[in-house]
Amino acid sequence: MPSFTRQTPGTLCDPRVFSVGESLVTNVSLFKWDVEGVYRPNAGGSGFSYKGETLENCDVHQIVLNADLRTWTLDGSMWMYCNSSSNAEGNAQPLELAGVTNFMMSALPARRTNFQRMTRSAAQDSLALTVERLSRRTGQRFALAALDWGTRFYEAYIRTPNGTSLVSYSLLAQYPFCPASLGTTNPCALDPPTVNIAVSAAILADNTIHPPRAIFPHSHHRIGDPNMVYNLTDIDPVVNFLQLARAAARIDLGNPSPNNFLLNPQATDSVLASSFPETPVANASQSLLYLGWKSQINPANNEPYPALRIPGPSTLQAVFICHLYKRKSPGTLIASVLVATLSMSYSAWGLGLLIATYLVRDG
Repeated sequence: MPSFTRQTPGTLCDPRVFSVGESLVTNVSLFKWDVEGVYRPNAGGSGFSYKGETLENCDVHQIVLNADLRTWTLDGSMWMYCNSSSNAEGNAQPLELAGVTNFMMSALPARRTNFQRMTRSAAQDSLALTVERLSRRTGQRFALAALDWGTRFYEAYIRTPNGTSLVSYSLLAQYPFCPASLGTTNPCALDPPTVNIAVSAAILADNTIHPPRAIFPHSHHRIGDPNMVYNLTDIDPVVNFLQLARAAARIDLGNPSPNNFLLNPQATDSVLASSFPETPVANASQSLLYLGWKSQINPANNEPYPALRIPGPSTLQAVFICHLYKRKSPGTLIASVLVATLSMSYSAWGLGLLIATYLVRDG
């Protein structure tokens, strides 16, 4: 008897097949991922068959960030890559799946990402409260990180000569591939994450385009790096925003790495810049994101935030077609047996008559 249900051990359920363009939502349900590519399809020419496996071999590897001061908007995309497995050295096996999710923070209300939109789709009641807390607090942290970026960006804009001030830029940041399957003692799960800005470009107020590497020529960034201050802007607020986005996405994937400052506030000092230095175009200032997270106090009620915990390895929310068997009631069972017996008796009686007729006719 076919039915629609979540797959559980011991049931006869058909795999859920995802194709390019379909949406993926984990049981944490913080982001909505779209299947960007299936590189080793196991269901047709471009699909992958899902049977309820955990996402322990998935990680966020790339983030694209676009900053536009003209609309006070900061938006980006994160790419999730999944492999069949990864060895202890972190060398990824052949890539199977890539997914992308988008986010946006803006002074324009209609362009803001609502991080609580998926809260009610959590699969378990015990998980729903964790998801609600995470969604609410993540949205607040993204807002603070965007304020850090906006205030520094605007100050640099008004203090730079007309025509040469920065009004928009875009960058591609890369991280080492470090899925949960490598364990929490792997160096990539313990060391402060390093941001590699692979390429960047910018537009000035006179609409001229700065070439790649003109803004952030130094590729690898950590807080406290002396190469993080440039003539047009400073990268500390950008790195803080990137670290926040990746940390939130890794929670969505169920990765409990100790260097995730959202899960382990003790790692905050080694991951986030607490203040931004004085530059030729901006005064020294404190990071609102750092202060808001380091205090661990909810400004709404002045009480400590509850600790965030990952309930376990993430799985995808999926509905499976299952073939379930039900035990019949005693009355139905007796009736079925009697009908079957009667049918067999009639069949045997009819066969006997045919044989007897044949023998009599040939005899």
